[in-house]
Amino acid sequence: MTSLITLIFLISGPLYLPTSEFDGSKWIKYKVIEENNVSVPTHFFNMILENASDNVTCEGYL
Repeated sequence: MTSLITLIFLISGPLYLPTSEFDGSKWIKYKVIEENNVSVPTHFFNMILENASDNVTCEGYL
């Protein structure tokens, strides 16, 4: 399979997903750490992009 694929891109990153409150409103809340208040994501995503000579395939994971 790898001989047919010319390029593979792996992409990862943070997500800050909203939470619902009792009144139906949505808020994005996240924890901060360290003295510089570094934000901690609620989730992470991964994507795989495969580029073959005649086809492009993309997969995403949460």
